[in-house]
Amino acid sequence: MEPQGYINEMTFRDYLRILFRQKAVIILCFVVVSAVAFVGLTLKTPIYSAQVKMLISAEKQIEATYYQELAPGQRNVQASLTQSEVVTASPVLERAVSALHLDQKPIDYEKAFASPLRQRLIQLNYAEVKAKLETLPKDRQEAFLFRRAVENLRSSITVSPIRDTNMFTISVTDFDALSAAITANVVSRAYVIFDLQQQLAELQLKYGAKHPTVLQLRDNVQFMIENLSGQPLPDEQAIGPASVKIIEQASIPIQPNGSSKETVFAMAALMGLFLGSILAFIFDYMDQTVKSPRELESMLGLAHLGSIPRLRFRRKTLLKDMKAYNPNGAYPSAMASLADQIRLLVNNQNVKTILFVEPERTVGVSSIIADLGFSLAEGGDKKVLVVAANFRQNINGKVSPVGLVDVLTAKATLEQAVENVSPNLWVLASGKTALNPMTFLDSPKSRELFQLVRSKFDLILVEGPDLKNYKDSLAVATSVDGVVLVVAESITRMPVVKWALKPLRDRKCHVLGAILNRRKFVIPRFIYDRV
Repeated sequence: MEPQGYINEMTFRDYLRILFRQKAVIILCFVVVSAVAFVGLTLKTPIYSAQVKMLISAEKQIEATYYQELAPGQRNVQASLTQSEVVTASPVLERAVSALHLDQKPIDYEKAFASPLRQRLIQLNYAEVKAKLETLPKDRQEAFLFRRAVENLRSSITVSPIRDTNMFTISVTDFDALSAAITANVVSRAYVIFDLQQQLAELQLKYGAKHPTVLQLRDNVQFMIENLSGQPLPDEQAIGPASVKIIEQASIPIQPNGSSKETVFAMAALMGLFLGSILAFIFDYMDQTVKSPRELESMLGLAHLGSIPRLRFRRKTLLKDMKAYNPNGAYPSAMASLADQIRLLVNNQNVKTILFVEPERTVGVSSIIADLGFSLAEGGDKKVLVVAANFRQNINGKVSPVGLVDVLTAKATLEQAVENVSPNLWVLASGKTALNPMTFLDSPKSRELFQLVRSKFDLILVEGPDLKNYKDSLAVATSVDGVVLVVAESITRMPVVKWALKPLRDRKCHVLGAILNRRKFVIPRFIYDRV
């Protein structure tokens, strides 16, 4: 039977099988992403944002002769962009820094609001700055700290135009909610003062320093300077006579910027699970090993004869009475099911001699053929013979003084070499030889022997070495009625199985199917029964 191609109709159980099979990848992604998110959230100091809403007035106190008002269609975009640059201009920011004494804040100001882990990093980052600062003269230290405060303030300010209006917002961020609100109010008023001073200079040029309008405007500027503390003002005083007006003063923010740490961590954990699931499907797609009976049938064209579950602990004896194990356990049940399938092959296809062989050496043919022979012989009247045609490894690890090699070289008869190990079960060990096994396995004497055992036993199970490393099994395959491949789940690669099948099919050997050994039932039983 040739491969029919992969069947794309996967069931929900197939998807679950992939997820549970690759659970290590999913768990690793979940742990890594969650750990990174936790560390990132721990290192992130909460930041508060306070906003002041500003209006760009349509009128000036005076009409200057050297500029022209913007056209109404241009004002929304150009004026907002212009004013956003003015807000972060040095004259505005320097006035705010001086009013709030921001240059006197500790260099490691963030440390008071940070987590212990973040505090250690802050201490390391600012140790070098502090050391360098101490080497400067006092006047240069003050200038450095003042300029640093101005730049820090500039980086914390965001000016955003409000679409389809003459308004924009001034947002100021700070690690302290109250400081954010106070700084936002001071910056907005420093900006208004800067605008008023521009108007004052224009009015003095036109009317002189003693003009009532100039005097009134100077009083307004002085009032704004005196109230440059950040505390809330009455709305009529906050609005003022400037061409830019404070429409809404900053209030103390209640929550820090962004989502809560719990929400972010939960989203990161979900992303870790999602990423792990995606990687699980990718890795499973890239994995070229045989992972299910479905792949045996659809991708390799092999009939699935049965699955043998993986045992957690390897047994020291192979031909031991299986009743010593849990008779209702997974392994005895799987072996009994496989024995029933072999009986069907014997009855339906007139098969008596079967070669069991691996595509590449893994773990399992010796144990499977030994326990399968016991299962077939137990409770029946058929005489079962297990033949060790693997001269690299003896069944049950037992080295017999007389074996197959002695029969083939006429040093012993079949009756002398065969050993009865339990009712209806006999074993023909391989024996010892220094010769190349191919010299007597691929010979007329070997074919005569298999004809002889067919006449004396009802069922003969033959163990051969793996096809990848040795040619012995190919010689035996032409003398038996059928071949069964033993494939180890998640170990045996599909290209190796295809490579092993080619010489068997070229020699027109009857490939009965495959046994999936070391089967891992990854889906928990209580889930498996419900999907």
